[in-house]
Formats: sequence, structure tokens, C-alpha cells
Amino acid sequence: MTVIILILIFVIIGKFAMNEDNKRRYEQLKELEKKEDVIISNITKLYEHTKLSLIEDIDVKLQKDEDCFIKIESDWLEYRKTRTSITYGHAKYRINFGHGFSYTIGNLRPLNPTTDTLTEISTGIFYYTNKRIFFNSDVGSNKSIKWTKIMKIDFSYFSDYAQMVIIKDTGKDIYIPLDINNAVSIDILTQTQGIPTSRTFVRN
Repeated sequence: MTVIILILIFVIIGKFAMNEDNKRRYEQLKELEKKEDVIISNITKLYEHTKLSLIEDIDVKLQKDEDCFIKIESDWLEYRKTRTSITYGHAKYRINFGHGFSYTIGNLRPLNPTTDTLTEISTGIFYYTNKRIFFNSDVGSNKSIKWTKIMKIDFSYFSDYAQMVIIKDTGKDIYIPLDINNAVSIDILTQTQGIPTSRTFVRN
């Protein structure tokens, strides 16, 4: 009888603990949702009030009838294959000739596992104009992407920063970390060029 009572007590205590844990998780989730609502509301207001203006003082030569609207410093990242380790599989058969001598035969197969890793290609200044995205790298290599060569741009918004992904008709996708204000400005400029965009609010 005593054992049964003890079991019932443990069951009741366990259920109470689980209920408290579920309640705590629910409250944390609601608090997180409130923060997300505030972030989304703030970003929405930025879209409503942000206006693009010409940047006159830039240190790159523009093309004819080209105007620059946004100038920011950021990183150019791409997914690149990186080798994680090198191992060898060796199936062998040992022949013993006696007198301490032996000979091993078999297949030596190199294994080169790789993984796709988001890698920083360069850091520099991005210029967003009405004709293209121009990148002036710190190491001296300049790149230019015409709006007509861009298929889509994805914007991901986190709590304190944003990321844009440029999807081109050829070549690797380009990942650019941004602050939220710059991301909104670039998104607005992108829309004036008729480029499809998507916006994702990421919980972090």
C-alpha cells in the first residue's frame, strides 16, 4: 500500500513539474512573438518612410546617365566547397616471407570529403545605382552586376541585422550582410528596377 501511495505522489509531482515547464515555455514563446511583432512593425514603418536620394560625392566613375543612390561597406560572400579532412581506405592482404620480412598488397583509395561553406570572398564598398551594383574591393578587384543579369533578390531580416542574397542568371549566388536600414533602402531600389524580391523574418 505504501509503495502505491509513493508512486501516486511521484506521478502527481511529475505532472505538476511538466505543467510548470510547459507554462514557462509558453510564456517564453509569447514574449518572443511580441518581440518579433515589434521588429516587423519597425521594418514596415521603414518601408513606408524611407526615401532614396542621389549620392553626389562618390569615388568611382559612373556611366552615362547613371545615378548612385546607395553606398555601403560590406562583405561579399559565396558558398564554396571546402575540404574537411583527408582519410584513406586501405584494403590489404599481408604475405609473410619469414625472417621478419613481409609484403602488403591492396587498393589505396583517397577519400576527399567536402562541404559547402559560406565563405568571405572580399570586403569593400558596394554602390547601388540605377543601372547596376558595383563592388569596389579592398584588394583592388572590382566587380559589376547589371540589374538585367539579376533574377531575384532575397532579403532575410533578423532582430538586429539583415542579409540579402543576389540570385543571378549565371554564376554563384552572392550573400551580403547589411544593417536593416540599408537592406530596406536596397529593397526599395530593387523594386524600381522590376527585380522580383522576397522578404523573410527570421527568429534568432
